[in-house]
Amino acid sequence: IPIFGKDLKYKNIMITQPTTKDIEKLLDLWEMAISENYPLISHEKMSQAENTLREQVQLLPTLHVLKNENGRIVALVKVDEGIIGFLYVHPSERGKGYASKLINHVLEHMEIKGVVLRRTKHDIISFYEKNGFRQENTTKYGRKNYLAYRP
Repeated sequence: IPIFGKDLKYKNIMITQPTTKDIEKLLDLWEMAISENYPLISHEKMSQAENTLREQVQLLPTLHVLKNENGRIVALVKVDEGIIGFLYVHPSERGKGYASKLINHVLEHMEIKGVVLRRTKHDIISFYEKNGFRQENTTKYGRKNYLAYRP
């Protein structure tokens, strides 16, 4: 069941958990994210990862997607055991506040402990800090790039 905030209704966007009907659309967005973040990944490895994602329907409950006014999935966030592990917005949809809407949604509706960052660019850290996360010097979750959620 989609959950709307006041600003989400106004913009005709929807944040929801994807269903098996959304897998192909999710794969398109996921492939774009991987290509952008890991440009040297081989076609073979990309195909293996896509097949794994298709077969692992149990991943769907860890995902929340944002669908734009046309119903197209343009952003996704992965939350597993209270840890945000992945956030991505389609390049043509950036600058519309979708990442903030997704983060606010999961903070409002889930118990969030922190986020694991794959990149430590200043703008990424700054984005999370604006949303209540704080840097910790730790190797929690096997990563030293971890921000704890501290509202």
